[in-house]
Amino acid sequence: MQRSRPDDYEPPYPTYGIGEVSGDVKKAQPEYICSLVGVQSLEPGAGEALTQRILGLLTADDVGKPKHVERARESRDNAGYANDVLMPYWMSAEEMSQFWARPDVQALLDEPLEGPVGWWRESFHAPLTGLDSSSTQPDMRWGLGRYLEQKLERFHSYFGSMRDRVSDFLSGAADGEAGQIAAGQTVESFGNRLRVADLPDKICFIRGPFGWRKATPEQVVAFEADMLPIFEAGTNYLRDNPIDANCMSSRFLWEVDRGLDTEVDVNVVAWFLTLKDLEEWTHHHPTHLAIFGGFHKFMRRFEGQVRLTAGHEVIVVPQGQAVMEYVNCHPKTGMLPYFPAQRVEPQARKAAA
Repeated sequence: MQRSRPDDYEPPYPTYGIGEVSGDVKKAQPEYICSLVGVQSLEPGAGEALTQRILGLLTADDVGKPKHVERARESRDNAGYANDVLMPYWMSAEEMSQFWARPDVQALLDEPLEGPVGWWRESFHAPLTGLDSSSTQPDMRWGLGRYLEQKLERFHSYFGSMRDRVSDFLSGAADGEAGQIAAGQTVESFGNRLRVADLPDKICFIRGPFGWRKATPEQVVAFEADMLPIFEAGTNYLRDNPIDANCMSSRFLWEVDRGLDTEVDVNVVAWFLTLKDLEEWTHHHPTHLAIFGGFHKFMRRFEGQVRLTAGHEVIVVPQGQAVMEYVNCHPKTGMLPYFPAQRVEPQARKAAA
């Protein structure tokens, strides 16, 4: 398939991306490897001790230490719970597996958990040929972009531009099978460790950040007044209407500054059944049309001269390369309403049996 814009297309303002993945990049960083690790509680702050424990495991100088860990906070999820979310990035799937297999980490996984605090992890890895990484700034400080060279990207600022940037997207190789999610029966999740591993092929993850801490005072006021409310409204639509959007999970996260300057203030992280379902929302739904139109209006107002962090990572995950686990979480957490979950017995109990 050919791009929807000619090779000499001139975008209205500069945007940066990794472009087509070169052999050198694939050798140094073969895949996109990440876990979302959430600590869940009805009372904000009740899970802080557990969050600090997990953060300590992730940052310890030990086997499987990630390249970096970002931290953010969701004030209310689809059931009214708060979630502290850690986002570690690794350089290889082997290193991520080594981390989750470490004895101290396995002890946490096996530990019975009851009461007001639960935790979950959504771990996945996928080839960079299924990644679109886009940023308004050439020196990305967040996500995988911290480690990849950013280049000026010609094809952006129009609907369908993401397809035009990534060969696997343009050819259809990244498209999952069309389908429709449906909420199943409520699972017995409290007090249990549940694993969802049998997920469809090519589910689609997006992380989209905004940051305005380095913008001018006038730009900050304009962004907080005009852009932030519609950005949050779009995320909340996906959270509250998963069946209509074919979106299993959507979280609006405020970045927590822990000494790692990502230049990010808020994120949306979401799981769609397929890349086309993400495109359906971005191209057609009023909540995203408001984001798209508002952002272009914002950029025109300041003639594109904005020190604003914005962009996304969109990654398509092959079947068998994602594992989701939920420990003492509410039954609407993540993938639990949509795909079969198996109860995981502690290793010590299995060994005794």
